Amino acid sequence: MAELADAQLQALLLKGGQSASSAVAGFAAEVRENVNLRRAFTCVASFLAFPALLIRRPVRSLTASTAVGCYAHAGPSRAAGRIGSAVALALHGAVAPADGCLDAFAAQLAMHVAAFNPKYVRVADIPPAVAAGERTSFEAQAAATGKSDSVTDRMVDGWLKKWHAEVCLEQQPFLMDDSMSVGAAVAQLGKTLGGSLAVTHALRLAVGEGVDKRKVDFAAEVAAAAAG
Repeated sequence: MAELADAQLQALLLKGGQSASSAVAGFAAEVRENVNLRRAFTCVASFLAFPALLIRRPVRSLTASTAVGCYAHAGPSRAAGRIGSAVALALHGAVAPADGCLDAFAAQLAMHVAAFNPKYVRVADIPPAVAAGERTSFEAQAAATGKSDSVTDRMVDGWLKKWHAEVCLEQQPFLMDDSMSVGAAVAQLGKTLGGSLAVTHALRLAVGEGVDKRKVDFAAEVAAAAAG
């Protein structure tokens, strides 16, 4: 999954040939707010590419063995999507049935990603430096307890497992059935379909994410205004 550069954003075309910048301008006029297209991503599933944007349609299938689930969470106002997510699935060794179960599952996973905000798909995706830093931190905390090595080793392992469940999609309890992990749910559906199912990409975007907000000292501003 790759983020588009500014020039690519400006040139991005939506279904029907309309430019993304034109669509955003139209939406801004509709809601009478200042709206900007800040980020967009592309992902290759099989031999096709798709834009991972705040898509209005919940799901778009790509091929018989791949699916992309998309979800946009509007929030209380329901005016526009505040959080958008997309999940790409690939089924190997089997062809997805025509009943849409793979599409539906992809949509459920996209909703899960919006709710749980995982940073990585699986444990293997965690950068080694990040994983080592967390382990070092946990080992220091465990050592501070003064307990034996056998006990602190179990403490560290338990903390790492809990951390993995917080940051890795496959380790998180599945939103639709918290009796199993997302990884277990993916494996179960793949077995049911007679193949091997895998999450290839997961993305979550939120409005205003990463924007530096100016801190306003209203008291100071009022005092400065009063001083002329």
